[in-house]
Amino acid sequence: MTKKTKLLSAMAIGAAALAAGVGLAGTLSVPNSFSPGTAISSAQVNANFSAVQTAVNGKQDAMASGCSAGSALQSIAQDGTATCAAIPPPAAFGLTLAGSSSNPGLSVTNDGPGTAIYGASDGGTGVWGQTNSLTGSAGVVAMGADNAHPALTIAQGGLRVAGAGVGTPTAAFTVVANSANTFAYTIHLDNPLTNGNPGAILIVTHNLAASNDVQFPYPVGVDYGTTASGNSIWFIYREDLQNIPIGTAFNVLVITP
Repeated sequence: MTKKTKLLSAMAIGAAALAAGVGLAGTLSVPNSFSPGTAISSAQVNANFSAVQTAVNGKQDAMASGCSAGSALQSIAQDGTATCAAIPPPAAFGLTLAGSSSNPGLSVTNDGPGTAIYGASDGGTGVWGQTNSLTGSAGVVAMGADNAHPALTIAQGGLRVAGAGVGTPTAAFTVVANSANTFAYTIHLDNPLTNGNPGAILIVTHNLAASNDVQFPYPVGVDYGTTASGNSIWFIYREDLQNIPIGTAFNVLVITP
């Protein structure tokens, strides 16, 4: 066998091997087949390589089309066609625990000097707790080592009561004196956290902005009692027993023991 024949045989074998490799990914046929001892020509070998080149380029073209924004490559068909699938949104919670037991859904205790649970967020919620029980259970409970150590530390940011506003049924709210809730030197409070709850702790401050910038330089207190209609409520009262002007506003923070 001449050197030229050996070279062409090697090229033919290479083309066949490449065709076999590409064949794993899809269907490929070459125009010429060779047997040992059979004379071949460069034109036949080039035709085989050309068939391989066409198949490979065709598959690359199909894959190069890519996927649209918000989707990712899921699979490649035998003919080289790419199938894309939408990328699912991130989970609302990194860890979700649900149950119907009276025990906590998640309980973490750290016996060392560190923090039991640390929540941080660049946009969402760091720690979320919810209870559907109406028996007084809390969504999140924080407990310090003892009464002399903090149970909850705010490293940065403030304390927010979602939805708080004038007359809202939230733990912090604003009450404005009007003809329906004000009787002489008292303002009756109507809030689900204070109604029927004589043990509630109320912190009250005058809200100048909500009072249309009208000053109210008088001391006030809070008391719990029963109205003429039989409702057990908390009320704000002016300690000098003088009438509270209509339009006077107070911020109220309710702490439930």
